[in-house]
Amino acid sequence: MPHSFKRAGTYGLVLASLVSMTSISLAAPGGNDKARSAARSYLQANGNRYHLKADLADLRDGVTTSSLGGSHVQFQQTINGVPVEGATLNVGLDRGNGVQLVVSGYKANLSQINTTPRITANAAIATARTATGAQGALAAAPQTKLVIYAEGSAALAWKVTLSTDEPAGAWDVFVDALSGQTIATRSLLRQVEGTGQVFTPNPVATLKDPTLRDQDDTNYAALAGAYRTVTLHQLDGSGYLRGPFVDASSKNSAKEPSFVFNYTRDDVRFEQVMAYYHIDRTQRYIQSLGFSNVNNRQQTVKVSTFSYDNSYYNPSNGAISLGRGGVDDGEDADVIVHEYGHSVQDNQVPGFGSSLEAGSMGEGFGDYLAFTMSAQGQSGAYLACVAEWDATSYDSATPPCLRRLDENKHYPEDVRGEVHADGEIWSRALFDLWNALGRTTADKLVLQSHFYLTPTASFGDGANAILAADRALNNGANQAKIRQIFSARGIATN
Repeated sequence: MPHSFKRAGTYGLVLASLVSMTSISLAAPGGNDKARSAARSYLQANGNRYHLKADLADLRDGVTTSSLGGSHVQFQQTINGVPVEGATLNVGLDRGNGVQLVVSGYKANLSQINTTPRITANAAIATARTATGAQGALAAAPQTKLVIYAEGSAALAWKVTLSTDEPAGAWDVFVDALSGQTIATRSLLRQVEGTGQVFTPNPVATLKDPTLRDQDDTNYAALAGAYRTVTLHQLDGSGYLRGPFVDASSKNSAKEPSFVFNYTRDDVRFEQVMAYYHIDRTQRYIQSLGFSNVNNRQQTVKVSTFSYDNSYYNPSNGAISLGRGGVDDGEDADVIVHEYGHSVQDNQVPGFGSSLEAGSMGEGFGDYLAFTMSAQGQSGAYLACVAEWDATSYDSATPPCLRRLDENKHYPEDVRGEVHADGEIWSRALFDLWNALGRTTADKLVLQSHFYLTPTASFGDGANAILAADRALNNGANQAKIRQIFSARGIATN
């Protein structure tokens, strides 16, 4: 979804560089400490490349994460100890602590500014509520953080995070901490334009029948062949649809002491089963690839939440909400898994999607994840089509599609400045990767690549991260093919 800013300005520069693969030998006591020391030493030796200060005094240590390919060390730029919004660096290292890739959101030449606020956090919350129209009950307590907002001229700001259920919304609002004026607002919702929820994956794709229609949630005879009986793994025993990776219980929840949840689409509880099964299945697949720390948590999901045709992931509370406009989104697995893709990326790179290209990569990845989870048994025009059932209410193509992964879009001339449209540039590259290297190899590379990124990463950063993932996982066996695929999309690599 787009992160829309009300103030005009440009996104911060994101610089990615391919770096030496020579390991740095350091004597550090622990694994994380050793990786962090190696990363700092590399940045100190190569600071000019990233426009850093020689002593790195304005870089604060962040989280160090392990992955299949090595370690990933985060640094946060600060002024007088106050973090600069979006100004993070991610240093990716191999298993021997050799630096593989640096993705930098560092903002050079920021002036020293007054970092003592004149207005209180509570005053900033009031301003943020007015700016967003969030005057009613909030879904969660507002969160405030003092930051440097540096899109354009730098300013000390309160970053206020607000979330509401009715109307559904979540925002970061930046309020000038000296003047009290609103600087910018940013929507946090990860959305798909449309609703739809499916079976495995949905009736149109399963039955190869593009003439099927919603018929106001009727369970009519033509849909009978689309139903599948599946195993719901590791329910918590409460009778609700709750397990280690999904909580699909909500008001009007399905509760079956027998643990047999046999509903049809005219019953809203059917959508809860859909959400549980497809999210649980996706997480188990991710773990089968070897990733034990990629969104390995209980995902809250609410079905039939609102009447309009939309769905979203809300990073402020980590929940997925599925709408019921058109075809109910909870009936289409592609929509469910797309939204789960936003949750996956937000877990790997908190705040991911804070620039146009990062947001576009997020939408493209969501479509790709839905595609790879439903590709088995699909062919022809259906293979690259996402959310066929959902799309029956708004697309007249055969088959109807929310979006396709085989559009021949090219960067930068096909950029439209809208994340779902521009996401088709990114998803086409991933689709070509999947076809060239096979499902397992491609899916591993895509998931591994996220560990190298920052919230404001560019298409070029994303492509370089996939190259780095291939070096880490496959000793660089696919470098030429990967470069060829991204070159065909107009995305340059180092």
